[in-house]
Amino acid sequence: MIIRNCLNGWFWDQLVINLVGQYSGDVSNFIDLNITGGLNLLNSCVKKKVNRIILISTINVYGENMKYPSREIDRSLTEDPYGVVKFTTEKIYEFYSKIFGLDITILRLSHVYGPDKKIGIVSVLLDSATKNKSYILFNNGKQLRDFLYVDDALNGLTQAIKLQQKGFHIFNISSGLRYSTKDLVGIIEKITNKKMKIRLNPTIPDERCIWADHSKAKKILKFKPKIDIKKGLRITLAYISKLN
Repeated sequence: MIIRNCLNGWFWDQLVINLVGQYSGDVSNFIDLNITGGLNLLNSCVKKKVNRIILISTINVYGENMKYPSREIDRSLTEDPYGVVKFTTEKIYEFYSKIFGLDITILRLSHVYGPDKKIGIVSVLLDSATKNKSYILFNNGKQLRDFLYVDDALNGLTQAIKLQQKGFHIFNISSGLRYSTKDLVGIIEKITNKKMKIRLNPTIPDERCIWADHSKAKKILKFKPKIDIKKGLRITLAYISKLN
C-alpha cells in the first residue's frame, strides 16, 4: 500500500505499509511471504527512494510471559514458527533502516478480532457458540492472550501514520490486558444467554500467556484502546447474527 495524503496542511512523503504475513500452517510459504517478500519490498523502496515504511508485526515475537505484559525493550523468547519468522523479518527491517537510512516503524499487534475475521480463537469460539458446536479448550481453558478489537488496531495504525518519525521504532499495539479462553467462554455465554459445548483438555500446545504493554504507544502515538473485550465480543456477535 502506498499512501499520498495531507494532514493539517503538511504533505506526507510516500509511505509503504506492509500488511502481509498471515500464517496458515505452511511454514515454507510463511517464510517466503514474510522474509523473501519483505526483502523484495525493502529493495524496491530503496530503488524507488520510498523512505517511510510501516511493518505490521505481532506481540508473539516476545514468546511466553506470565509475570508482566511484554515491553518493546524485552528480548524475544519465542520458539513458535510464527513468532520466530516475524521477529526475523523485524530484524531485517531494522538492518535496512540503519544501512539505507529508511524511516521504519514496526507495530506489534496483539490478537486482533472482530467482524469478518475467520480465523483465531475468538472467531472459532463465536462460531461454536452461534452454531451450537463443541470446542476443546487446551490447558483446561487457562491459555491467556491479549485481545484487541479491530477498530483499535486500525486506530493504532492511523496514529503511526500521522506521526512522522525518523529512524527505527517499535510499538506494541495491544490492550495491555489478558483473558483466558475460559474467560471468553464465560463472556460469550452471558451475551448469548446460552451454555456452550466446551470440553477441557490439559494439553498445553503453545505459550500459556502472551500479552503486551502499550504504554510507549500511548505516550508517543497517543494510542488508547476504546473497545473492551465485552463490548468487542458483543459487537462481533451482533454482526454474525445478522449474517445468519
